[in-house]
Amino acid sequence: MAALLDDLYALDDHEDQTANQMLQQYLPHVQDFVWTGRPVQGFLFTKAAIGNFFLGTAFLLGGALAVLLLVATDMPWWALLFGVTFGGTGLYLSVGSFFGDRHARRQTAYGLTTKGLHVVHRKAVVFYDIHTVAEAAVQGRRYNGAGQLALHERRGTYTHVENYTAYIPNAEAVLQLVRQLSAEAPPK
Repeated sequence: MAALLDDLYALDDHEDQTANQMLQQYLPHVQDFVWTGRPVQGFLFTKAAIGNFFLGTAFLLGGALAVLLLVATDMPWWALLFGVTFGGTGLYLSVGSFFGDRHARRQTAYGLTTKGLHVVHRKAVVFYDIHTVAEAAVQGRRYNGAGQLALHERRGTYTHVENYTAYIPNAEAVLQLVRQLSAEAPPK
């Protein structure tokens, strides 16, 4: 396990102290983190974000058309409400969703212990017991090695999928660590 941890930290460009600080702020009683990390920071151009951009552009064009018709014809002034509504929606979809996604990832930290995965998102803390994991996989792999962990949990006769993680750096190495920890006997 020590070799796997060395490989995991060798892949990181830097020690992520801000993740440790966030985790200690919300989880002061947990001291035995095996791995800590944060999602990829900055603006990400995902398929959903690009779709929002084009949909937002269509809304902006609809808003501009409503304002143009108001100016060019004798439409009542309250018709401007349609243009403002379409324009505001278009502006949020085309630009605001990038900022909202970036802000949400800034307020997220992950901590993996021998008992489970702790996710701090905004001020909420979610704990996921890795000893109930039936299967774990990486979804949404990106060119830089980031991805999402999909943890399939055993609950009686069915399997429940949990996906609390977004764009974990070095997702494959974290996945191997989760698989190794979930295969070990649960701590007492």
